[in-house]
Amino acid sequence: ALDYAHFHARGQACMRASPLTKRYGWAAHYDAAGKLALVDPGSAAYAALAADPELPTAPAMRSKRG
Repeated sequence: ALDYAHFHARGQACMRASPLTKRYGWAAHYDAAGKLALVDPGSAAYAALAADPELPTAPAMRSKRG
């Protein structure tokens, strides 16, 4: 389980730079209103988003160390 307080102890630049997307593979999906939804990579919602060819995608940011 992810410790919410520990994760938010430091500010995050954006969700593409977040450990949730980089290390754990979660998807950050933004709707037309700009609201964010985190999507579990093992869920049916993730599969539906990944299969949509019209949906723009961007990879998570690389770590500076590696």
